[in-house]
Amino acid sequence: MHPATPIRRTTGRRTRRASSGATALLLSLLLAASTATAQDADPRQPEAVVDSRSREIAVAAEDGYVAWHVTTPKYRANVYVRTPDGERFKVNPDGKDAALGDIDNGVLVYQEFSGDRFMGALGKGKSRIRFLDLATRKDVTPSWLDTPGWEYLPSLSEGQLFMGRVRGDKRQLIVVDLDTRKQDEIAAVIGRPYWLEPGQINHGWVVWTEWDLKHNAVVQKLNREMGSGGRYASTRASFWAPSVDENGVAYMTKEARRCGTNSRLMREGEVILELPHGDHVARTHVSTGTNGINEVYYTHDHCNSFDADIYKLRQSLLLKVSTQGDGSVTSLPSGIDCGSTCTAEFPRWGEITLTAEPGLLSHFVSWTGICSEYEATCLISAQNASDLEEITATFGLGP
Repeated sequence: MHPATPIRRTTGRRTRRASSGATALLLSLLLAASTATAQDADPRQPEAVVDSRSREIAVAAEDGYVAWHVTTPKYRANVYVRTPDGERFKVNPDGKDAALGDIDNGVLVYQEFSGDRFMGALGKGKSRIRFLDLATRKDVTPSWLDTPGWEYLPSLSEGQLFMGRVRGDKRQLIVVDLDTRKQDEIAAVIGRPYWLEPGQINHGWVVWTEWDLKHNAVVQKLNREMGSGGRYASTRASFWAPSVDENGVAYMTKEARRCGTNSRLMREGEVILELPHGDHVARTHVSTGTNGINEVYYTHDHCNSFDADIYKLRQSLLLKVSTQGDGSVTSLPSGIDCGSTCTAEFPRWGEITLTAEPGLLSHFVSWTGICSEYEATCLISAQNASDLEEITATFGLGP
């Protein structure tokens, strides 16, 4: 990744000292311009997460920790972690390979194995699921956790371990309760042409991919408590690489049969990112911040080269509010206080209340945009809004 170089312009050698008044005016204009730029900036653009100059395959993140899985040209696999203060370290010991994985409550869960992982995926190998306390960097794998076969792609949430397992020709997806040690089978298939790939577990939700060797793939979503879910499938495209947030909103890749053809990153049935021809999204992972805003981490893979990079994409509702006349607008939850702060991000679920406050000698007239009411209070359903909503509150003279 190479950041753009700023363009500098010169006016020649002839200069003239500006007056103090002109200097003050220039400074005020520059400050106003920078303030406007900050207000107008969209924080939801893709952002590069790591640059290890290797094939970055998958990522997980929580509370400032970022973990990623790198595959070398010789097909060795390592897991790395970046701490909140920027330090990086390799998780798996030398001589062992590793793959992600998830982070939950300061614990990293990952797959550790030796030898050919492709043979393992065919039921002819053995791996272990490992737990690492990120603060102490000590192994905290439960001693009772038995992984007798090829266990792969583990995910962790609230004491629930979700993973795939291969034993001979049988492929399973199971959830292990780490408190009760109970194991529940989520899905199973028998026969090598079929494959089950765990996605993510997040509170009561799990997502996974079911696909065969002809690249026919569908995504399944299940609420384990409610017994309900969803299925994402198409006769002309494959759905795969799913993740899910704590509210059951699923993210995934939709792609034509051939790698890199019409590849898109989806939020449920909505396209949120289109990739260039020849590229695709290989993995996704959702992390929700304390402000309730999702960050979707994804692997941007290049189909015809040994190259991949990891990015994150903020998933939020961006509100831009303006006023006409003497008055201001505030929001609940807080974020908008316009007057001064007229642009803010909000989570993609729940409700937002905007309140128009007329000035001393004015009254509220109307809203424009998603707020079409003539009342001073506007209620917005975030899940039904567009990613960007521009709203104007108009005030008139007189009480």
